[in-house]
Amino acid sequence: MQEKSKTLIKHATIIGLVISLLTFTFSILVGEYIVRHTLPQNTYNFARLRGMNIFDSTETLPITLQKDVKDYDHIAYTLEFRHKVDTNSQGIRGREISLEKPQNTYRILLLGDSMTFGWGVNEEETFAKVLENNLNTWSKESNLDTNFEVINAGFTGGKTLDSYYVFLNEMGLKYKPDLVVLNLFPYNDVTDLLEMNWDEVDERGLPHKITSKFQSTEDGYIVNIYQKNWIYEIPVVRNTHLGILLMSAMEKGSPNTVKKIKKSLGFQENPPKSISQEEAVPCLSNITATNTSCVAEILQGIEKSKTLIAGINDLVTQNQSAFIVTILTDPQQAKSIGRQIEDGYKLEEEQPQREFRDFLNDKKIANLDFLKFMAVKNSQDYYFERDGHFNVPGHKRTGNLLSAFIAQNYLPTVTINQEFLKENQINPSIDFALK
Repeated sequence: MQEKSKTLIKHATIIGLVISLLTFTFSILVGEYIVRHTLPQNTYNFARLRGMNIFDSTETLPITLQKDVKDYDHIAYTLEFRHKVDTNSQGIRGREISLEKPQNTYRILLLGDSMTFGWGVNEEETFAKVLENNLNTWSKESNLDTNFEVINAGFTGGKTLDSYYVFLNEMGLKYKPDLVVLNLFPYNDVTDLLEMNWDEVDERGLPHKITSKFQSTEDGYIVNIYQKNWIYEIPVVRNTHLGILLMSAMEKGSPNTVKKIKKSLGFQENPPKSISQEEAVPCLSNITATNTSCVAEILQGIEKSKTLIAGINDLVTQNQSAFIVTILTDPQQAKSIGRQIEDGYKLEEEQPQREFRDFLNDKKIANLDFLKFMAVKNSQDYYFERDGHFNVPGHKRTGNLLSAFIAQNYLPTVTINQEFLKENQINPSIDFALK
């Protein structure tokens, strides 16, 4: 009888445990279903899907593009766009390019970051491709025996000016470009520059090897060393909406527990100071030594930027190539000016464009400031609303403007279709003549 009682208790215990486990599992599944459909979270798989894992690093560059990426399908985190990306065997977006330049070919090398790369648009929609197509069309219409080839080194040469310099030294000039175009994005290029270490320098005192204080590449993604999401380091839970919600709540309700978890996961604490956009924008919008919104690092970053641009100019001209710097426009600045634009509005006084334009003119470096063409009443038509990069119309307008500038000043035998100039509201003799 006693043995039977023990057996009954054992069975009851097992049944109770099973029921508890089933109840707990059911509760978790119900909670997951409710959160997924009423308050969906950014799970690990969702975040990876919206990221872009096509990046790599080299011994001298912290960020570049992977080689031989084929038909990579990227969906924006903001869900504003979906585009395809291919890279060639040299890690350059687009078709294969020979180091040996074909006969009767005029080769243009574009340097820049995500704006030049064409974040958000397909290769055929980038301003690099618009530029190439326009020049080849005009060449054919002008009965020239010249093929124009544009190499889009956006991201291939890294993210900012010091990496462009390293890329040119190592690889870029091997393509024997007739013209090098540096697309300067004044905000990011200055702040990103402040995040780089020059581990080795050349005889000019300019970088030969660069590492980033904050970023690295992992599994093809660009990650912030100090701002990795600890939640994404916990298997299984990181892909549940309920788990993400509970752990996010833990960050607010039990920060000490989260701190211990991060420590056990090997997270680094006390990152070096970085300059936020909130600090950078007021300074760059009003660059003066007495501007109280300017931290010293940004002023130093501006001077460092100028030194690097001068160094890139030296490399290019020593290679007997022409050199242009374009100054791209920040979407928020373009939209702000566009909303208040009036006849007589002095765009030439706008910063940081004027600071860099004055420097370039002083150094006799050819430059094209896109501000007056992008800061218009319909400027919002040229950028993705939330993402901030050029959309397809933005790339088309940028490519059209750049091709007209190049044709006007460097290709005297090319005739531009007058209808094209009218459609793009371009008066070359006024807008594009070099000083």
